[in-house]
Amino acid sequence: MLEDALAYLKRMPNVPVTVDFCRKIQEHLDAPTNRLLTKTRETWRGEVFTVAGAKLLDASLCNDRLLVMFPEKSDMLSSKSFERLAITYLYKGIVITLKNHGFEPDT
Repeated sequence: MLEDALAYLKRMPNVPVTVDFCRKIQEHLDAPTNRLLTKTRETWRGEVFTVAGAKLLDASLCNDRLLVMFPEKSDMLSSKSFERLAITYLYKGIVITLKNHGFEPDT
């Protein structure tokens, strides 16, 4: 059906908008999955908790970008002990199990 639409548009007058739209349709027809994948990102997320259940770190991986953050301050830990514990985890190294949250539109 896209091929028919492209053929129809190519018979129209050569104005910049039509030419540009024909080019986009042709690019999609040449590699439909490439265009779809560039507009989405695969997202993985994980968290680290203390033994007492306070969230210590948040991690998210979107395509090739990893973000590790401290969550908002916890009522369970004082500010200094929270920061000290989180930095110790990061310094020594910690494995964070990430769960796939699927594909999200790229904004």
